[in-house]
Amino acid sequence: MSFRGLRAKFIIIIGIALTGMIALVPIALYNIRDQMMMDRQAKIQQMVDIGHGILAHYQKLESDGKLGREQAQAAALAEIKGYATTRSSFSGSTTWRLT
Repeated sequence: MSFRGLRAKFIIIIGIALTGMIALVPIALYNIRDQMMMDRQAKIQQMVDIGHGILAHYQKLESDGKLGREQAQAAALAEIKGYATTRSSFSGSTTWRLT
């Protein structure tokens, strides 16, 4: 067996391996993107659920007569604002814009 034959075999093996890796990169990137989107959706859903829970709590306090409507709204808004400023979003800034 000559060195040319052995060299050609190595080049073919390396070429096939590189082709396989190049073919797998788009699949891996697509899977990573999919996972990132699912994680982002889960974080958003969690934030919505927390906000809903806060609002439901203060609505119950209002309906029980423990707080007036304006007091309950102000307290709920303050709590949500406090939560929103302690949570960071995907880019590192606050995700909720409350006025």
